[in-house]
Amino acid sequence: MRKRIVIALGLVVLGGALWWRSQPERTQPTEPASERTVATVPAPANGLKQVATAAPEVPEMSSVELARVVAENARPGRMVFVDFVFTPERIAAVRAEGAAGRAKVSGPRHGAGWLHYDVFSPTQMRTLTGAVPDPLRQRFEYEDETLPGALRSTVVARERGVLALRLPGEADAARVVFYRETAAAGGRELVGAVTLR
Repeated sequence: MRKRIVIALGLVVLGGALWWRSQPERTQPTEPASERTVATVPAPANGLKQVATAAPEVPEMSSVELARVVAENARPGRMVFVDFVFTPERIAAVRAEGAAGRAKVSGPRHGAGWLHYDVFSPTQMRTLTGAVPDPLRQRFEYEDETLPGALRSTVVARERGVLALRLPGEADAARVVFYRETAAAGGRELVGAVTLR
């Protein structure tokens, strides 16, 4: 009996290995190289070269379609996933889709590198607030050449960034306002706002 179990387990492992080898390699980019934009980031003092990949151009979503998706999912137990494209001049919603689910709650985040947002209902009541990594600022870390083993970091401004935001249906989202915290106590720098419906 024991010998049969060992043989059966061996066949399962062998079958799994053969299946895994038959799958296409997942490390290849899914978009053609012609659609990717590669920007070279200025080298930090230690001479390392950093390369950032920007998202390909995506057409802006129509305000009517965006409003439809948000309104259909404005109820408990639903979520809206909205993709925004950020440039220094504007913020545009490029995709939205609804799904069943609940939002995950995270703790407060403060300081450089975070983009804060407030979600307002159709009656202009703030229903949700949060923070996400700033899509227009990218932080690079590298070893300090004067202190081996220590890390240094630099923040690089990007010309374009993409952000995916999860909005719970309970938030009854009609408008999202994005801002950054400033050095002044409680200070805010308005980045932009997007009307969802």
